Amino acid sequence: MAPPRASFETVDAVRREAEALAQRAASGGQKVCGWLGAGSPVELIDAAGLLPMELSAGDAYATPLADEYMEDLFDPVVRGVFERLLRSDFSYLAAIVLPRSGDSVQRFYYYLCELRRGGVNLPEAILFDCQHASGAPSENYSRDRISEIQGKLASVSGRKSGEAELSHAMQRASQRSDALQHVTRRRRSGALAAEEALATYPAARMLPHDEFLARTSATLSTNAATSRKAPRIVIAGSPHGDAGLHRAIEDAGAGIAGDFHAAGDLSIGASPGRDIAALLDFYRTRWTPRSFGDPAARLLAFAREANADAVVFSYFPVEEALTWDYPAQVAALNSNNIATLRLPDQKRPYDGASVQAALNDFIARLPARRT
Repeated sequence: MAPPRASFETVDAVRREAEALAQRAASGGQKVCGWLGAGSPVELIDAAGLLPMELSAGDAYATPLADEYMEDLFDPVVRGVFERLLRSDFSYLAAIVLPRSGDSVQRFYYYLCELRRGGVNLPEAILFDCQHASGAPSENYSRDRISEIQGKLASVSGRKSGEAELSHAMQRASQRSDALQHVTRRRRSGALAAEEALATYPAARMLPHDEFLARTSATLSTNAATSRKAPRIVIAGSPHGDAGLHRAIEDAGAGIAGDFHAAGDLSIGASPGRDIAALLDFYRTRWTPRSFGDPAARLLAFAREANADAVVFSYFPVEEALTWDYPAQVAALNSNNIATLRLPDQKRPYDGASVQAALNDFIARLPARRT
């Protein structure tokens, strides 16, 4: 076997590789379960004996097939995934799991169910309805939903998972989390380029477990150090699934210290523990667009930990929830001497050239770092 390549290269390269491996696995008899959205129960999919893979919008920037069914006010990533489903890019999937953790993803579940009911050839859609509210009623409801989805996944895989399978799946999830935390530390030291670091996150969500760990180990052995005097930028807002903004920021002379969005650092999560009680707590408390808490304090803590000089915000035009937090986040950051810039809303793919002048001016005005 050839040694793993020492780079994830780009997000799109990861996507193409992961989908080719999943299709090959399906051809060999392995059932593949796609998923989409923060809060998806990847550990339960894995424990059921299914190969989990996050669904990517890929190259579906135009969505003529999806437009026949879906309104404009949908997350463009969801629209792209829907387009690819309708053009049979994911014909090898046995099922799709969608969590109730974001409006577009939840509504997408209902659309898929209705289209299947109408005879459209689509994989079975399974909803994961985990509640984030505190208290016994919410906890009991969520525990019941875990049992329910375990039964549905067992029906898809033909195998009922027990404590041993779940514990093993959770251990594997912890290994991926630990590897990503290592990537984060290397990135913040300036040892990984922004595009390579960004591609590592979907690699953890899309590639088979062992392939991801081997490739991450090889990636971490590289050293592409950047200037320690360059301003350090955190990107926040809608999930950035391509590196258009990252390249524009680097072209302006700054470095990326972190991605505070669902396609970046917020996708890592903590270790899910080892048993069903720990897993329940993990799902109910991990970040999603519908999580409770103080988004301003959380972003401020993230920026401080990343030793950031500034935070750049960028949103999709249809963003329905994250922009509510923007005023409080800006106030918290500015009061702690962390500069902020909100860029014009963007669609997919990210048009870095359209914001280059604004980034050049903003980054040029940031004070030089001493080290």
